[in-house]
Amino acid sequence: KDIKVGIIGLGIVGSGTAEILIKQSKLLSRKMGAKLTLAKVCDRSSKNAKKLSIPSKQVCSDWREIVRDPDIDIVVELMGGTQVAKEVVLEALKQGKHVVTANKALLALHGKEIFKLAAQKN
Repeated sequence: KDIKVGIIGLGIVGSGTAEILIKQSKLLSRKMGAKLTLAKVCDRSSKNAKKLSIPSKQVCSDWREIVRDPDIDIVVELMGGTQVAKEVVLEALKQGKHVVTANKALLALHGKEIFKLAAQKN
């Protein structure tokens, strides 16, 4: 199975995550037993995507493109803040996506709501 990942937020953590997915894709895929692919990234600016040589067709500025893309299996929220990040995570869960976040503030403020929806969506 191919597992397609979308990253929202290409700051330091997001860029580092994208770089690992790009450079270590064969190793990660071998360890997982499935092909792991960076399908799309989202950021307010395309500057960091260009630094990582991510093709422009895989770059967007609206997080909804990733969350609502039926081909993307995992949404990685690394944008920071809590309001929009909450929208991203809840919408991704509603769409049946797996969600990864490093946003401690988001989980501290809205963790109960997020985990309840995640449990409902399995």
